[in-house]
Amino acid sequence: VPGAAYDAAGEAGTVYTDAPAQTTILGAAKMTGRIGPFTVGVLDAVTAPEYGRFAVRGGTEAMDDRAQIEPASNYLVARGRGRFGAAQVGGLLTAVNRNTNDDALATLLPSHEYVVGVDAEYALSDAWIVSGLGAASHVGGSADAMLGLQTAFRRLYQRPDADHLAVDSSRTTLVGTTAEVAIAKVSGTHWRGSLSAAYTSPGFESTALGFQTRADQNYVGLSVFYDEPEAQGWLRRWTANVFGSLGYSMGWDRTRSFMGWGLGMEFASLWSARLSGFANLRTVNDRITRGGPLWPD
Repeated sequence: VPGAAYDAAGEAGTVYTDAPAQTTILGAAKMTGRIGPFTVGVLDAVTAPEYGRFAVRGGTEAMDDRAQIEPASNYLVARGRGRFGAAQVGGLLTAVNRNTNDDALATLLPSHEYVVGVDAEYALSDAWIVSGLGAASHVGGSADAMLGLQTAFRRLYQRPDADHLAVDSSRTTLVGTTAEVAIAKVSGTHWRGSLSAAYTSPGFESTALGFQTRADQNYVGLSVFYDEPEAQGWLRRWTANVFGSLGYSMGWDRTRSFMGWGLGMEFASLWSARLSGFANLRTVNDRITRGGPLWPD
């Protein structure tokens, strides 16, 4: 609802709104198939602009009008994946383009948001797999829209003690990257486990056609699992596992640090028992003050 509506209402005014719950899809197309060794899928959809009505009653005057609440937009998702012997390679593209000619919407929504990524998996043997992925994002729009992304909860550039971050109220683009690599033992008589490492730069943004809880992080994780399926005396079977993770912001504030263990036993009587432990080491929370200083966890 435009600010003028509130001004007209005055302190004693009341604003009524009526807005559609979803956008109208003008058209959509889907294509799937194979191109050489690759299985490919593409989905594209175009949505119409949507308008909501508002009415102001009270104060010095009344007002009835409508405002655009969603711009005309185009959404594209493309995915391909192919196998080359022991390797699988894939790619991903998402693109959102919006007609942000309306000044009010231009301050809230980026005009375009693109993400492109690749992923790969290679079987070293029947038991061992190494995998990795990488992606880059590019978001553009008005300075107000980019300011909103910089100060959004998933990045919080305005944090006073984040020396590696700074709000730039004049920028009209935001770019970022993310990557992950892992090695895992997925089968075997006794031992299984994985070791992974990942990072997401502060500017990475994938929420237009994806889900992202935060940016600005590095982490490494380890899990080891042992299974003894053979009966040994009064034990019919037993398992043990340890796991842990360590994470930092790009400014090397430790935001994640935990470890745990578990021991499971099944007795010859078919009774079973489970012991486990978990410990959180000292960390800081760079989100709980929502843009304020670091807070000890």
